[in-house]
Amino acid sequence: MAGPLKLDASTFTGREPDQDRWAFDRPRFDSRSVRLTLNPTREWSMQVSRGWIVSPEQLSPGENVTRTTASVSHSLPLTRSPLGEALWQSTVAWGRNRGTGGRTGDAWLAEGSLTFGSNVIFARAEQADKDELFTAPSPLAGRTFRVGEVSVGYVRYRSVAPHLKIGVGGLGGVYTYPEALSAAYGSHSAELMGFVRFKIT
Repeated sequence: MAGPLKLDASTFTGREPDQDRWAFDRPRFDSRSVRLTLNPTREWSMQVSRGWIVSPEQLSPGENVTRTTASVSHSLPLTRSPLGEALWQSTVAWGRNRGTGGRTGDAWLAEGSLTFGSNVIFARAEQADKDELFTAPSPLAGRTFRVGEVSVGYVRYRSVAPHLKIGVGGLGGVYTYPEALSAAYGSHSAELMGFVRFKIT
């Protein structure tokens, strides 16, 4: 579609990859999706999508999922910031899975990043309904729990070759979840991670 609107359609294999991650799974092309994107200006992008996914989970092979998503992204150049030339980018997104049996689970996130020079500071908050945290014979098997996380991080890039940058950074985050999960996951859960990222420019 021309102008600010774009319509995409795809077909793909719905089943998640197996444990042998170095091999290629047999393509089935049994699932499909559509997405409508609106870019009213260079700074704004909005999309809605729906996917019909056949048997995505190995633990529930007979259950299909209808997945709906919506998101809004914004890019804001900051020409007079205390950090000099900078770029603020942010996204708010929502998604819902509806299983064959009518069970639904929602997820949302809000994230933003500030880029100035070779530096990037980023933050993310997310929450999701999870029903696969326990398996039988646990009395909590099949129950849905709302799990959340808030994380912040930093990465610094450096050019190592023409059109190639390497970034070194780290992030920290804390999780939130109902008290019923404390016996299995602890009363306080957090993460601390370092990473190296390659970026083609």
